[in-house]
Amino acid sequence: LYRTNAQSRNIEEHFIRNNIPYRIIGGVRFYGRKEIKDIISYLKVVHNPKDKVSWSRIINVPPRSIGQKSEEMLKQLKWDIRAVEEKSHLPVSEWITLAETLSTLELMEKILADTKYIEWLNDGTEENFQRIENINELKSVAAQFVDLNEFLENVALIESSDRPRDENLPVVTLMTVHASKGLEFPVIFIVGMEEGLFPHTQSLLEQDALEEERRLCYVAITRAKEKVFMTCVSSRLYFGSIQVNIPSRFLGELPGEILEYRGISMEKGKLQRPAGSVDDFLDDLDYDRGNFNW
Repeated sequence: LYRTNAQSRNIEEHFIRNNIPYRIIGGVRFYGRKEIKDIISYLKVVHNPKDKVSWSRIINVPPRSIGQKSEEMLKQLKWDIRAVEEKSHLPVSEWITLAETLSTLELMEKILADTKYIEWLNDGTEENFQRIENINELKSVAAQFVDLNEFLENVALIESSDRPRDENLPVVTLMTVHASKGLEFPVIFIVGMEEGLFPHTQSLLEQDALEEERRLCYVAITRAKEKVFMTCVSSRLYFGSIQVNIPSRFLGELPGEILEYRGISMEKGKLQRPAGSVDDFLDDLDYDRGNFNW
């Protein structure tokens, strides 16, 4: 379980590389998400301006008043750069030139700025907020590949390895905490138990939002029938940059006697513990659960 959709990317890549079958509940695999395909398509046409599949995908995304007739004309011209620039007003020639000197991340930032893709998505809805987070997480991948060709090769490798699995075989199930409502599993891993991730950074300034995050954490914990693993890291590559995080405050609110610590950063005694018995703690959680709203 993870708090945000964008967190699945790193897990998925490691599962694919280690040949571990998985499935995602209530969502789409990271590289299959529309916004990720769009941005990668922009990078592909910079790398190969004759990539007709990628051009067809993004020529009118975000919408730029290019009708079907104009698109057909561009197809007939085999996506001639001058014709594309005239119809779309996109600085494609500039992107191609800059690709020789800019890193993949810098080029991606340039394309996002020129296309106003983020501004187009930023309509205040939760769905598009998650899409923006996914794009920001794609920056984490771009930051690892200075060369655009190497970045695209890595994406192609992941996509080619990410084939459908036999549904009868056991798999690891991935999902957001929100998507886990009503489901139960013998063992649960809750990843990213860090301030800014869980609780989410958007909730840190409002008490009501923070309480909602706390109740959401309870929902995550109670998906497990037998055992829960809650993980955190001292630093992570997140949204294209290294972030140094502290463990989630929710870890410090769990009674120490029901926990087993593993890892250097989680040695017992480092987190502040609430007063009271385990029974009191569970009673409080049960009250919170009764007042939880989706």
